[in-house]
Amino acid sequence: MSTNEAKIKMAYDLLNNLVKDTGIPRNVREVCKEVANVLMSKDIQSYGVKAATSISKIEEIIQDPTIPSYARTTLWRIISILEQIRD
Repeated sequence: MSTNEAKIKMAYDLLNNLVKDTGIPRNVREVCKEVANVLMSKDIQSYGVKAATSISKIEEIIQDPTIPSYARTTLWRIISILEQIRD
């Protein structure tokens, strides 16, 4: 497994934890699910494109005031992981 694949997998696992957490608002969980689907998509071959698309979607919701602080911290961690991905 390449380093990019490992980072994608790590971000995917963190997103799945957020999706399963019922303490997080539904709209945020839905975006997390969308991002997880983008990361695992076979249609997009480029790791850089997957990462950039995912970061963009996460940044759209990260300022939502209803997100618990621990979830926001996890989302920032996911962004940090995805920013390290290069093609």
